[in-house]
Amino acid sequence: MMELPIPGYKTESDPPKYQPERDPLPRPANRGWTPGVSRRNTQYLQSIDFDIMPGTAYAVTLTIPAEAMNRVTPDEFHRWLDRLLGYLKRRALLHYYWVLEFTAQGTPHLHCIMWFGDSFERYRRTYIVDDTMVWRMVIGRWVALLKADDVAALPQAQDVRCIDGGEGWAAYCAKHASRGVRHYQRQLDNMPYDWRAGPGRMWGHDRKLPVADTMLYRLDLHTFHVLRRQLRRWCISRARLRKDPDKRRYAIVSARRMLRCTAPDMSAFKGIMTWIPREIMIQMIHGITADGRRHADRLTVMTEDQYNAARAQCTTYEQIRQLNLTTKIVRR
Repeated sequence: MMELPIPGYKTESDPPKYQPERDPLPRPANRGWTPGVSRRNTQYLQSIDFDIMPGTAYAVTLTIPAEAMNRVTPDEFHRWLDRLLGYLKRRALLHYYWVLEFTAQGTPHLHCIMWFGDSFERYRRTYIVDDTMVWRMVIGRWVALLKADDVAALPQAQDVRCIDGGEGWAAYCAKHASRGVRHYQRQLDNMPYDWRAGPGRMWGHDRKLPVADTMLYRLDLHTFHVLRRQLRRWCISRARLRKDPDKRRYAIVSARRMLRCTAPDMSAFKGIMTWIPREIMIQMIHGITADGRRHADRLTVMTEDQYNAARAQCTTYEQIRQLNLTTKIVRR
């Protein structure tokens, strides 16, 4: 296993160093969906602990008419969003998480997940929160905000749906966490031209969402490859459960191709580009590592130099794959 030093760590014996005062560097301009923005959004979305989240979750989609995009600016759009969230916070909104994406026509649409309480008090009255009340508060307020600025948004173009338990949350994460920066709804070309200079934030939350603790597992290369194949089988089995034949066929083909990589130097280290439930991942890792300890005598132990020398003698991708499957690298 390889250990990395912690940057900035110093012991008590280290003498203090003089740090001259420097002007803070200017923050770079926002460029929309970048690899860093997409990675941080995925990591945070997958870390949310849905099991202990209070209230009822709703998946919300809000849009803007395409004919109004010639006069809607990013500042105006985020002002509408801030006003909507402020309005809902006074009406039983507990937590929220939103993601901004763009259609092929260049119009922004907002994907949100909102957690509402059972009731709220307003003007000495108690209101019960149900599906109809959430639809009226979210969509009704959004349409009213846009109408006040002469933007005619249609209620039929908006959507609010209740997320039913952990399965609904898993489906929501699988949809929005698996999208990378290359997805067509996150590409810079689909963003309105006037928005490209400063589109603002692409995702956000209320900063009070409960997150699960991060668990770190150190696996050798052979165990990592076995884990990838097991996860691919799990994704294929999940894809076969879809009822729609077209979506089922597409999901099966995508799951079978999830480990394909055209670069031989990167294929051995390619990760899983899909969302896996936390419990499934832990069970697979524990099962594979326990089985690997029973069959560890079948592996060839090599140092990094020996492995690099053996790999240099491989002439085909199949030889490299067999070497990775039968080798355990020991770092000294």
